[in-house]
Amino acid sequence: SNEKYIENTAAFEVWPLIPYHSQSLDFKNMNSVGPFEEQVVPNLYYRHWLGTDELGRDLLAGLIHGCHTAIWVGFGAMAIALIIGVFLGGIAGYFGDSTYRIHKAKWISCLAFLFLTALFIPNLIPWNWAEIPFIEKATQTILFTMLFLFLSAVLYFILNRFQAYKKSISIPVDLIISRCIEIMETIPLLFLIIALSAIFSPSYWSLIGIIGISSWTSIARFMRAEVLKIRQKDYVESGFALGLSNIQIMKNHVLPNALNPIYINLSFGIAAAILIEATLSFLGLGMGVEQVSWGSILASSRADYTSWWLAVYPGVLLFLTLYSLNQIGDKLSK
Repeated sequence: SNEKYIENTAAFEVWPLIPYHSQSLDFKNMNSVGPFEEQVVPNLYYRHWLGTDELGRDLLAGLIHGCHTAIWVGFGAMAIALIIGVFLGGIAGYFGDSTYRIHKAKWISCLAFLFLTALFIPNLIPWNWAEIPFIEKATQTILFTMLFLFLSAVLYFILNRFQAYKKSISIPVDLIISRCIEIMETIPLLFLIIALSAIFSPSYWSLIGIIGISSWTSIARFMRAEVLKIRQKDYVESGFALGLSNIQIMKNHVLPNALNPIYINLSFGIAAAILIEATLSFLGLGMGVEQVSWGSILASSRADYTSWWLAVYPGVLLFLTLYSLNQIGDKLSK
């Protein structure tokens, strides 16, 4: 019968260890109920073992969700930083200041494109950029980029008609990228991220992207140093002698040997990204008020200094995470 079927299936039900979501509100245990205080719950299963915050949200569920946030932001941001840093550091160390040659017309066209982008894009961003939907943002960016590319291409075809602009010149790739790294490192990282956070709407992906594009400099410096060292090896010189292309040499000989030391730096970078995310959430500039993270829980403890559990538990988790990642980096470097 149906009753027997329901009884049998109920006997095999598996309940979650924590019956609360990070956003679940317990109206009977609002105003920051402590873990050792009396709680209004039907039984021990529904007890808030680490207490609640001002809104009645379970702290343990919030800490677990904060762990998910820290992992996503830390690994996602460093994945973006790894791609940018490896690319820029690799070409800086490989080409140096005299290896890469380009026609004058093409070089002037590239500079014109960069100038137009740097000059007009900031002025075209409206004051309510954070409120514009992502599709509209992407459409505007793509359209203006295509327009600037078209204007640069027209300039290239005009200059290419003159013999003086057909000559090849060497581009100081290493010097340009090294100066960009120095400029990025002179800007306080936290101030740069706060400024970028004001432009984009708060979300997982915008926060990951902002931290990622702001944290690539250390990886680029390590990558540049490794490539400079590897480029002097005999097997790289043999590749040039055999007529291998630059892409083949980079792919088969330089990158596999240069990336191993870079991975050591990743653990320190992930720890820094997690700390930055917690700092932004603490300041109210993270992923929004509705998202729970370790930083937002720490920020909620400022409203009531007697709610020690809102500061101790996320603080301990943040400390243990950063300490563990730094220890992993130290062990890998030895």
